[in-house]
Amino acid sequence: MKYKKQNILRGICFHWEQIKIKFINLKIKTMESQKNENRKVPQVINTQGDFGTRDKCNEVIFMARTTEDCKCPGCSRKVRDVYRPRQNRNEYMCRNCYSVLTLYSGTIFEASNIPIEYWFYTLQQVFDNSFGITSKKLEKRLNVSVKTALYMLFKIRTALKELNPKTIAGEFVECDEVFPKTGTGGFGKDAGQGSGNKERTSPVAVLACRETGHVIAKVVLKIDSTLRSFVVKHVPRGGTILTDGNIAYRKLIDEGMEYKHFSVKHPSVGKRNGQWVLGIASTNRCENFNSFLKTMHRFYRFVSAKHVQGYVDELVFRFNHRHDDTKMMETFLDSLSNAEIKERKNFRGRRFL
Repeated sequence: MKYKKQNILRGICFHWEQIKIKFINLKIKTMESQKNENRKVPQVINTQGDFGTRDKCNEVIFMARTTEDCKCPGCSRKVRDVYRPRQNRNEYMCRNCYSVLTLYSGTIFEASNIPIEYWFYTLQQVFDNSFGITSKKLEKRLNVSVKTALYMLFKIRTALKELNPKTIAGEFVECDEVFPKTGTGGFGKDAGQGSGNKERTSPVAVLACRETGHVIAKVVLKIDSTLRSFVVKHVPRGGTILTDGNIAYRKLIDEGMEYKHFSVKHPSVGKRNGQWVLGIASTNRCENFNSFLKTMHRFYRFVSAKHVQGYVDELVFRFNHRHDDTKMMETFLDSLSNAEIKERKNFRGRRFL
């Protein structure tokens, strides 16, 4: 009898502790929700605009991640007709079968505590300005830390990398390299041609299609071996490569790479000997992109060599879509993959709609 009473008391204490933990967690969630409701919206975010509130941003993502022909797996009806937003959640639910559509899964917004309207404001600034926005400006405008601003910009540049072309499909492909400076002197400041200056770091290899004007750029470690592998990876065999007089390109023919190679000897720094065009051989499209890359030092005062590729990917996306009829932000939102719809069976929760 004594041991039974002890076991009963232990069970009561255990269940009481569980109830206390659940109550504390519920209280914390309530306080966090009240804090989010009472937080001050920065003045730069126009609450009356298209992306001023969470509901408006979620609606834009919902329309971008679904199509008119997309159907619900539970009731086989069109998603845009029967799905409604859930209260205080980043989800849409079918009002007939209660299937759930998660908006942020598989996107840069997933598992992020940053408000969605902050993300959309950052996207607007990145795509509407010539060279995007710096982390310090974003810190002051959104009243966030520098780490948060850098995290948002890093995630956006990572997503832009996936949208850039993987291969250059064209009859004539230009290839060139640029040596932007990435130290304390600024991005691309005082960066000229050649690889003799010790201050120049992180050479960037550039491929440009003469027909379409699309560009691929990548930070390479060495000019000789890495540059050849970069060309072989992104240019189909049998293409025509137009380069300058760099020795590294000559080995594309010597090693039997099945490429047609035409080169032109550019003038040396401080000298007038050389040419920019020789027959069909020229790298003027690559030089056009290189000029944009070198002028970034006017906007970004410092870029570490570790993150140069992210800035290059952002510039490549901006350069390839500069003549598009649609806005760059619309192109980015249209690239979001179709949202995953989870079918729920025996679910009772109409109150959550």
